[in-house]
Amino acid sequence: LPFALTTAQAGQVRALALEVGATPFMVLLAAFQALLHRYTGQADLLVGSPVAHRPRREVEAALGCFVNNLVLRARFHAGQTFRALVAATRATTLDAYANQDVPFELLVDDVKPPRDLSRNPLFQVMFALQNAPRAATALPGLTIEAQLPDSAIAKFDLSMNLVDDDAGFTGYVEYSTDLFERSTIEGLREAFSTLLDHALRDPDTEILDLALLSPAARHQLLVAWNPPAEDEAAPQTIAAMFAAQVAARGDQTCLTTASESLSYRALDARVARLADRLIACGVGREVPVGICMARTAALPVAMLAVLRVGGACVPMDPKYPRERLAFMATDAAVPVIVTDASARGVIAGSSARVIDVNALEDERGDDEGRARGDIAVLRGAAIDDLAYVIYTSGSTGRPKGVALTHRGVSALVRWSHEVYRDDDLQGVLASTSICFDLSIFELFVTWGRGGRVVLVDDLLALQASPLASGVRLINTVPSAMLELLRMNAVPPATRIVNLAGEPIRQALIDQLYGLGTVRDVYNLYGPTEDTVYSTFARLAPGAQGSPPIGVAIRHG
Repeated sequence: LPFALTTAQAGQVRALALEVGATPFMVLLAAFQALLHRYTGQADLLVGSPVAHRPRREVEAALGCFVNNLVLRARFHAGQTFRALVAATRATTLDAYANQDVPFELLVDDVKPPRDLSRNPLFQVMFALQNAPRAATALPGLTIEAQLPDSAIAKFDLSMNLVDDDAGFTGYVEYSTDLFERSTIEGLREAFSTLLDHALRDPDTEILDLALLSPAARHQLLVAWNPPAEDEAAPQTIAAMFAAQVAARGDQTCLTTASESLSYRALDARVARLADRLIACGVGREVPVGICMARTAALPVAMLAVLRVGGACVPMDPKYPRERLAFMATDAAVPVIVTDASARGVIAGSSARVIDVNALEDERGDDEGRARGDIAVLRGAAIDDLAYVIYTSGSTGRPKGVALTHRGVSALVRWSHEVYRDDDLQGVLASTSICFDLSIFELFVTWGRGGRVVLVDDLLALQASPLASGVRLINTVPSAMLELLRMNAVPPATRIVNLAGEPIRQALIDQLYGLGTVRDVYNLYGPTEDTVYSTFARLAPGAQGSPPIGVAIRHG
């Protein structure tokens, strides 16, 4: 990929090099290392660089290749400025020049790094600047012009090769097409130019503050990909969105389980009753409430009741080890846990107050349709209040609580209007444990849109379930979807498949479209911290290359 610095950039590079007692190579290498640091987050980088290795006069005119590869290390730390990085690069480079007689092959033998046939030892990225003067060559009747090499094989994962001549700095970026798309390298090339501009303009800027996005790229991210919504309604809490659906479609079925189907109005009545009990137990705005129970209709009732009174759900799957559940309850400081008879034993010993929904059902009598104005949504949360805390495994293996607000869920519901039709959500399979954020989409996005949830124990139980015939949308991980395909158990009414949480292979996409009933397959990516999903892409059958993660979901 061709690359060139502007005339202004070339002049500024030479000026800064002169100012700090370095060479243009050292300034450009520092900028390249800063770019790699910003792209990767690595604080310790190794970059290779070739040297002519003709330190003695007697070999200057000798024919042959004397080139040796140097390994140049860059270390980054908080508060480091570009000027400081250039100084460090200068010291490292001079030290390497002093030891350039050591052949690279002997260095590898001495260091003995872990070997991997898929990559070069010690460094996988190369930076080269050729500054040897070109010999003046003239041939009668011919015009001679230097050309970039046309190589079909990348020697390293990534290389930046520049030539220093009177016109400035020109060259090319060479990259492995097994690792990078051309568009990625085009973006990296543009980011290098933008970072270099900023660094040369103000070398005392900290590395982490150097700009990477050009004005055009910034406009694309902030404006082109995030157009303002027209007549966008104000965001609503989860409880408010559900209440709106109760008012609009009270008699429509919103939940189907193996034992019963409930309308919006009937489900709301159960939510209201449990909400009364939660209020009596002192639950209010942003009070965390543990929810540990089997996957029956009582499970979403408990979640909606907590949200209705302004509390925050802390999902606790009864299939988890008791020690993990105890940690979650203690870490989240839950004063109340909602459970049922099947799960009560796994939370025995907790200091939290326990509400058993089975006992509450026994007390209910025949008042399910009674109006309950005393616990109206007016008692609920504000849009930026805590909605739920989901415990992920954490990088250390110790559970880590991720706290999210209602605003993120509201934005997810708003985004769903851009992707799913109303009838797509009349049969959303809820098969994910409530301890995983995919369940937030399955329950609250569906109800926020007036859809119907099909609640099952797990995805693979679908094969033997009579509920399968009503499933229109499946939201799961690729490995589970592969198993469902192997079992020949994908419900024939399924039109939409959301895949998330794992890398996706094109073969799986093609299998799904090959069923003849699936209309859309989506790749959804995002950490729990970003309210379930950050990006999405509709995946096409028969596509080449790795499936894309798509474009950003607007959470504003």
